[in-house]
Amino acid sequence: MHGILSITAWLLLSCLWENVVSAHAPTQWPLQETFAIPPKEIAVIGGGAAGTSFAYFLSQSELRDNVSITLFEATGRLGGRALSTSVNGTKIELGASIFLTENQNLYNATQTFNLSVSMRPAKSASRPPWALWNGDSFSFTASTSPSKTIVDMLWRYGLAPLTVRRLARDAANIFAQGAYDSSTAPLFTTVDELVDILGLKEYVDVDARQWFVDRKGIGEKYIQEIVQAATRVNYAQNLDLNAIAALVCMAAASGQAISVAEGNERIFQHYAKASEAQIHLDTAITSIERLSAQEKYAVTSKDGSTALFDAVVLAVPWSSPNPPLNLVNLRTQPFVIPYIHLHVTIVTGTLRPSYFNLASGSPVPDTVFTAPNPSIPFYSISILSELRNSSDSIIKIFSPSKMEDSLLTALFESIQGDVIRKEWDSYPVLTPKERTGMPVELDDGAWFVNGFESVFSTMESEVVVARKVVGLVEDWIKKRQP
Repeated sequence: MHGILSITAWLLLSCLWENVVSAHAPTQWPLQETFAIPPKEIAVIGGGAAGTSFAYFLSQSELRDNVSITLFEATGRLGGRALSTSVNGTKIELGASIFLTENQNLYNATQTFNLSVSMRPAKSASRPPWALWNGDSFSFTASTSPSKTIVDMLWRYGLAPLTVRRLARDAANIFAQGAYDSSTAPLFTTVDELVDILGLKEYVDVDARQWFVDRKGIGEKYIQEIVQAATRVNYAQNLDLNAIAALVCMAAASGQAISVAEGNERIFQHYAKASEAQIHLDTAITSIERLSAQEKYAVTSKDGSTALFDAVVLAVPWSSPNPPLNLVNLRTQPFVIPYIHLHVTIVTGTLRPSYFNLASGSPVPDTVFTAPNPSIPFYSISILSELRNSSDSIIKIFSPSKMEDSLLTALFESIQGDVIRKEWDSYPVLTPKERTGMPVELDDGAWFVNGFESVFSTMESEVVVARKVVGLVEDWIKKRQP
């Protein structure tokens, strides 16, 4: 009896307890469907070194699942000013020709994408490796013996070659520390702030001659002859360019230079492919308009079609006289940068010794550098490769204007096949400036990568700046996440 009452009482108490709990429990709403936050739509304008590397490194970032990248390229190819052609089975660079093994981004790309590299071509044992042409004679001719060349240079220039080499390496190390140190990623909005981050302020406000001669006490003759020869072959400019650009030239002259066997543009083609961006070739963008009310950018192409994006990255040269596209309603715009118009001529043939006042049959140096003499119609001439079973070679000429057929006839004893000509705006005019004022951040969600070219221009520096801008875009996205 007591057992039955106990059980009955327990059941009643249990029911009462459930009612009490139910009465005080929070209301249970039915489960609702949740929606993922859509990725930020990023438009990249330009398929050269800066644009493709930006797309790649953004796709590799921690926010890769939060972005959708669309890359627009006006031409039918990727690579920008990295362009090669084949001559008699040999790959010849028409644009950006070399980079150094110390250039971490480019060198790592060759490893990541399994790209074969080529070293500087071996020089002929029968020809001087290089010489400086002043229009009448060779001011200095390097010996086929490297040790003799060193002795000859020290005899002519004193310790200047060693001092300049050290200064170039010091500048390269300073740049590398700011470029590759990933422990901190300071934000910046202008090229001037980036120059400070990279530690280059000392080098940008003065021309090369003033920096080397007046500030560092280097002998005038070495700067006028050798350093200027390097600036002319690398940037088609004399000693009136800024000091960091001249130091970049000297670092390239003393470093281990390499190129991609299939053409340097292959690096940037692989960057673009690996980014998984939507790529639109032959699509010239004519305008970008900021739509403030929608917090979008309207990107319009030459055919009149328009697409909306959350953010835009300009990775194209902003060259004179006409910028490549119109920017509408943006807070600020890039400044126009003048570029050097360069002619590249590829000839298969044999140089004429008498053109250089050499005796018949005398070997012409592998590379002919030049002094700034108006009577000299070219910046440099380089013998790139000798043909098998022939006395002819593949020869590349950089010049400020077209190498006319009559001039080539005077310069060459023989010419085989067609002459290849390419002209383009190759390098920015690297005028010394204390402060450029060039913006990187153009507006909320808009950036300009190529402004750093007004300081100096290499394939590696383009990639370095693109990676820095990736950091700015990451910060912008994080601030807009819920």
